[in-house]
Amino acid sequence: LPLGLTDIRALEWWNFDHPDGPGFQITPRYTARIDLSQFCDEAELRRSFGANRRRAIDRWAASPPLVVLDIPDERLFDLHDQALERTGGQTNSIRQIMLGRMISLVRAGAGTVMGFRPEGQDDVAAAIVLLDGPNESNAIFYGATSAWRAEELTAWAVWQGVLRARALGKRWFDFNGANSPGRAADKHFYGARAELYFNCSFGTK
Repeated sequence: LPLGLTDIRALEWWNFDHPDGPGFQITPRYTARIDLSQFCDEAELRRSFGANRRRAIDRWAASPPLVVLDIPDERLFDLHDQALERTGGQTNSIRQIMLGRMISLVRAGAGTVMGFRPEGQDDVAAAIVLLDGPNESNAIFYGATSAWRAEELTAWAVWQGVLRARALGKRWFDFNGANSPGRAADKHFYGARAELYFNCSFGTK
């Protein structure tokens, strides 16, 4: 269900008098979003980040990595799988198919893919995939190789994505989910606030 729709009693009460009948299965979920309209300038926005994220951004700002826009899908899949494996997620072909569809949509003009290659490196070490809506930019995926994540290159990738959203006049930067402890905490370190939404399906109660 869309963000902001929180009164779901009509769905909960479906077949209320017939408990053996079909109904809606409703699961509360969360995303993490930055309200970019709250900040008058880039400096104020940056100050809303956690101290560790600010330090990482400042360090990379002193020697920015090269921005690469033409990244093979296979490299994005590899970065995505590495990120999942580090956080205990499951990698499988279905996830790759879904990510591939989102990347195709982005490449068709609905967003952008940005890769980052540090000086002296031959390959992209971090990337962020952004899907734009009318008033928001959604981080479908961001991540780095294990070695470059340790160098906090991911923080720079996210910062560039947030700055892009602000430059486009988007109100929201949405991290596209915050439903596991480690990944949610990481997103909140960028000043993002939790937003409730609901997954809903219809079937046997």
